[in-house]
Amino acid sequence: MLAVDDTPANLRALEVLMADLGANVITAASGDEALRLLLEREFALILLDVQMPGMDGYDTASLIRMRERTRHIPIIYITAFNRSEVNVSRGYELGAVDYLFKPIVPEILRTKVSVFLELHRKKEEVRRQEALLRQAESRAHAQQLAEARAHYERSLLQQEVERERKVSEAREQRAQELAKLVQEKEQAQAELSAVAREREQLILALREADRRKDEFLAMLAHELRNPLAPVRHALEVFQLRAPQDEILQRAFASADRQVSHMTRLVDDLLDVSRITRGKVEIRPRLVTFKEIVDGAIQACDPFIQQRHHTLTVSLPEEPLILNVDSTRMTQVVANLLHNAAKYTPSGGRIELTARRDNADLVLSVRDNGVGLRPEMLQRVFDLFVQVDPGSDRAQGGLGLGLTLVRSLVEMHGGRVSAHSSGLSQGSEFIVRLPLPAEATAPLALPNMLKSAASNGLSLRPLNILLVEDNPDIRETLRDLLELHGHHVAEASDGRAAVELVLSQRPQVALVDIGLPELDGYQVAELVRASAGGADTRLVALTGYGHPEDRKRALAAGFDAHLVKPVSSEDLSQVLKRLCNAA
Repeated sequence: MLAVDDTPANLRALEVLMADLGANVITAASGDEALRLLLEREFALILLDVQMPGMDGYDTASLIRMRERTRHIPIIYITAFNRSEVNVSRGYELGAVDYLFKPIVPEILRTKVSVFLELHRKKEEVRRQEALLRQAESRAHAQQLAEARAHYERSLLQQEVERERKVSEAREQRAQELAKLVQEKEQAQAELSAVAREREQLILALREADRRKDEFLAMLAHELRNPLAPVRHALEVFQLRAPQDEILQRAFASADRQVSHMTRLVDDLLDVSRITRGKVEIRPRLVTFKEIVDGAIQACDPFIQQRHHTLTVSLPEEPLILNVDSTRMTQVVANLLHNAAKYTPSGGRIELTARRDNADLVLSVRDNGVGLRPEMLQRVFDLFVQVDPGSDRAQGGLGLGLTLVRSLVEMHGGRVSAHSSGLSQGSEFIVRLPLPAEATAPLALPNMLKSAASNGLSLRPLNILLVEDNPDIRETLRDLLELHGHHVAEASDGRAAVELVLSQRPQVALVDIGLPELDGYQVAELVRASAGGADTRLVALTGYGHPEDRKRALAAGFDAHLVKPVSSEDLSQVLKRLCNAA
């Protein structure tokens, strides 16, 4: 049997399929090679690929039929074209006995090949018997032999035709089954494609919603920072103007703490995605643990009183100094107290104790509330996990408090664990935090404004241009700067700012970004492009606090970037750095 195909893999596949049929499979990679092999030997069957480079299957078959010795060899065409695309009539005109369409069904191929191989064997047997009869019998028997042979061939042909009919019927049935399977597969693929398209649309919608969320949070933070700025400036002005009134100082300090807390909450609006990924930035400083506990109790006391709980606090006599982010650590203690108050029935008992354990601070918050099941001792710190969803919904909450506790404690190098003897047995949460190796007591005045005031005194008076379109922010910040001894000029839009910088050449220009006519970035670019603005230090004062905003400001020519509401301490530090560098 001769197999002709320009693809080696197809030839190897045909050899494997024909291996057990008792046929010697000879392969050819082109029509020219096939013709050469036909000159050298005889073949019972030719499997001929239609689409080949150079001489295709039809041209090869035409040359085979032109030679007497090979014109009667059965040819089965193999093609990847479908029945509508291939020139079937041309193939049959050139002596094809059948067509097989790729992908080939192995059973059909083997059946067809075995039929023609068997036919060839029987023909060869007939020829052999004919030769013997011609040698043994006289010429008189030649006609009878021819008739017998013709009868035998007709009978054999009829048998083969019947067999082929049955094979064709079986093949047709199998083809129908395959067609049904293909149809079902195509339908399933279409459904999968529809699902994939819907999924892609949902992903795009989520990305767009996330982008809009980020834009909204950035704008919301900006709009919240702007009204906080004059509040902070006014508090600092009041404190500087009434330094001897202790009651007013306590009130100003309390208000300042709340402004600071509100500022941090606004900052968190821009870090929602980073909070869920545990990427909150911490700002450590030396602080007494008592100060943290006092702040947490102050935040939770209304809720504890509302639930009629008894809170007892036991702290060591020695002052414990921590190097932590005081706001975040206060949030940790407050969350633990709030959690204990929430899951303890009215009139319950809450105990907060702290002690030193070698180089660690050990904090314990214990209650006699609803307790925890054993399987919840680890899961209680997971995101959105709630001990009792029904009761938690009544009290409010999303199951984030203990998750934030664990994240913030671990960010400070500590660890937290939960303990409970079971339901209705109360709970205890233990936090371990490392103590600094060497720690000095923090400033005796916890109010940062007094520190800022002292820092301001050491800064020589400067000529400052204040560029701000919001009159409340501009006026309160001007008063604060003047109280520190600076000379302040004002501008309310970008174009006037550029003119004042180039004409008055102030030492420092505090420039808002969102200005009318020219924004802060354009102001910086125009000033830096002029020789007269080279000596002025530009400070961006804005409600936009993303890292990208800082990079853009520095790229535009600003020397520093401050986020509203800025404290006098931060502003004084920046002014010192810029003026000393100058």
